[in-house]
Amino acid sequence: MKNTIIFLFLFALLSNLNAQTDKNIINEFESDYLLITKNLSNNTYQINSKKSKSVYSDLKYVGVAGNSYQVIDANNEIFLLDAMTLERKDEAGNAFWLCGTVPHYTLDVKETKDSFVITKDETFFDRIGEEVAEELVKISKSEADSIVFINGKNTFDFTSNFSFTSTVIDPMTVFIVKDGKYTVLGEETLKYDSVDFAGYSPTLKYSVDNLYGFHNITEAKYSKVSDFQDNLARVTTVKGKEIIIDMEGNEYF
Repeated sequence: MKNTIIFLFLFALLSNLNAQTDKNIINEFESDYLLITKNLSNNTYQINSKKSKSVYSDLKYVGVAGNSYQVIDANNEIFLLDAMTLERKDEAGNAFWLCGTVPHYTLDVKETKDSFVITKDETFFDRIGEEVAEELVKISKSEADSIVFINGKNTFDFTSNFSFTSTVIDPMTVFIVKDGKYTVLGEETLKYDSVDFAGYSPTLKYSVDNLYGFHNITEAKYSKVSDFQDNLARVTTVKGKEIIIDMEGNEYF
């Protein structure tokens, strides 16, 4: 009788532990091909293939990149997995086809004697130029030495598909250049010492006081930053530690 009671006690204890463990595991995503779960106790992910039975565990990050999943493993290695087979890939691939029959826009800076005038013109459906370019804003030359867009120039072309390829930065972003500093129009608190206009997808790198950040993602707080590869970028903290950040500014050590 005594052994039976002990057994029942241990069984109840183990059942309770299993129940607690199960409560820590939630389904993040499930399809005919795979199951992605998250362990709430340590914020890690696991991807299980229903076809090949392959499993990737202890993942710090899982994010959609094209028709793939981009992940960070326990060793801070970044790699891509096919969304159906979970085989490793070199490139994310396209998740969808974009229609080209959409509005095309040209942003321009027209210079007058006393000001810079920013205009916006739709050019695809108005091929013969019947519609006059819209005047967006006029900026006094006392407030600006020059005006540039996210490509670092005073003219910029984009389509309404822009947000599908560059998800962080607004194509209408305007930089006021004054005394070598860059101020974002409409967000005058954002003053940058320099802006890297070499690439604007998903956003721009900038510096303040010899520290670096990403526009609309992080403040300038890193000693070094790399370009984003799909959803992730490697950065170096002021203490010299290399970490990873995602497009929401979350850090992975």
